[in-house]
Amino acid sequence: MVEIIKFKPATEEATQNFADFIDTAKTLPIFASSQIQWGEETWDLTGFAKAQKVGRTPRIHFTDIPGTFGQFGRAFVAFEVLSVFGKPPSIEKFTRPLVRLRDLATVAEDMGITNPIDLIPEVFDRAINEAIQNTKSQGGIRLKQYAFLKLFSNLEENHLLQIPFRWQPQIISTANARRRVDPQKSGRSLTEVEIDAIAKAFRTAKEPKDILIISILVLLCCAPARIGEVFLLPSDVEVLPHPGDGLRAGIRWRPKKGAPPQIKFIPEAMVPIAQEALAKIREVTEPARKTAKEALTSKKLAGKVPKDFPVFDPETGLTYDKALCVFLGQQGGRKKLDLFRLTGSQFDKALTGHNSIFDRLGIFGPNGEPIRITSHMARHYLNTIANKSNVPQADIALWSGRKLMSQNTAYDHETAEQLVKRIRLKRNPEKFVTIPFEDQHAFDISSVKETAHTTQFGWCMQSLRQNPCQMFGKCLNCTQLVCVKGAAGKLKNIKAELDRERKLREKAYEKQNNGLSINDRWFTLYDQKIERLEQLVAVMESDDVADGSLIRLADAAPEMLPQFDMTAFGKDRIQRAIALRTASTLRSVQNGD
Repeated sequence: MVEIIKFKPATEEATQNFADFIDTAKTLPIFASSQIQWGEETWDLTGFAKAQKVGRTPRIHFTDIPGTFGQFGRAFVAFEVLSVFGKPPSIEKFTRPLVRLRDLATVAEDMGITNPIDLIPEVFDRAINEAIQNTKSQGGIRLKQYAFLKLFSNLEENHLLQIPFRWQPQIISTANARRRVDPQKSGRSLTEVEIDAIAKAFRTAKEPKDILIISILVLLCCAPARIGEVFLLPSDVEVLPHPGDGLRAGIRWRPKKGAPPQIKFIPEAMVPIAQEALAKIREVTEPARKTAKEALTSKKLAGKVPKDFPVFDPETGLTYDKALCVFLGQQGGRKKLDLFRLTGSQFDKALTGHNSIFDRLGIFGPNGEPIRITSHMARHYLNTIANKSNVPQADIALWSGRKLMSQNTAYDHETAEQLVKRIRLKRNPEKFVTIPFEDQHAFDISSVKETAHTTQFGWCMQSLRQNPCQMFGKCLNCTQLVCVKGAAGKLKNIKAELDRERKLREKAYEKQNNGLSINDRWFTLYDQKIERLEQLVAVMESDDVADGSLIRLADAAPEMLPQFDMTAFGKDRIQRAIALRTASTLRSVQNGD
């Protein structure tokens, strides 16, 4: 039976709590059940965490974290490892906070603070500002912010601060970060030029390395997979013509990121291509498997083997002599051939680096531009095709190996022209009202959806096929609302709402003058709403705007007017499920079940 241990501070006295926190951490079961030593600079978390890349060992390093900050870092990691015992997470769960702890320790030392219990808000503010100043992506900034918040929450919850305080970083909002049709979202689909280049390379590649790389890429074009999943396939994998459950063809597949094992569906037209790609991969990698088999039966081997030999995938027990993506190669000018496993960095370099496979084969774009393709583009490409074909979102998520349907939205890259054309093919064009545009690009037509949800103020362009709208009743705060110039009834409703908001604000001022305490943020919120409505009415009544023009509200500061977030409900369900499961497990342990 696993005993769940959670540190409980005995007093409000930070110095004693910190000492107890460290002492308790040193007695945790992870040290008794592994070779990890508390004072070592590097901890090998094999069995407790998953490596960031295949073939690597999950390690964390406490170098450059001095004194008591280093002790806190070790205790923090020990408790975090125990909290997820039995379900090893990615090593990044532990390494990211440690990197931010180094930042805190550096800033604290510069400000004359040598112990975590003496930290003050200014240390966190300065450390986070320095950490994110050169970070370009919003996703990267958010990860750093959450890591700092994780450290602070740990100090606060365990009463480890001499002078308690509240601290919260300004987390960047994810509102509107993912929309069904958004050319600015991360990742992109393959173009027709790139698809043609892949086909040409597949037919013309002669060198074993080129055949291996392009065949794997072609396999990725047959089903939406992650490159890491392909690397873990066994060599005897086959395209099953009739796998059952109504599927016509597929491959036995083990998705990453927690999705269950499945039959990866292959469209009928792509079955011969998938079979040919697998055959070419096996032909190129067979000598490596033969070498691995010899190494298992003989102590003498001409070349070197990887450090994790003979186990290729610890999770499934797959060995090198049965793995699909192994190969023989030379390293450092050695004449002897060494046994390698193919890695994601090698694969991407072969497709996007200098002297890529396309460069070597003389395959370029129509204007002579180089072809640069990543492994993930094929996944985006197939998801976009599935969405254009109106495949149910649940099926797309299952096909792609996802746990949440809401994650599909980031992979749909159907263009505005394609979407409008598809709508017109399915409906009678004569039924569409011609809307004049002063500027075709003034309104992003890619926002138009198959279903228009009418509201009392206009119509909503947000697809609600996956989740209900958490902005219900707040349409005039939402950037997903589209108003039509010249719609007199809608304008009347907007003016009525504006008048109601003004009256509410006036009543609030009256109550405040009579001594009632009202939060200033309430007035700020209403001022923001009223200003936006006044601007909307001005545009709707302007003679410079043609009737029929489509009008959208501008983005507002997220802390003032929250906007529609497609992923919010899915995330909430996940967090609730985790909380319930954790609570249930804890009760079972306490009851001795």
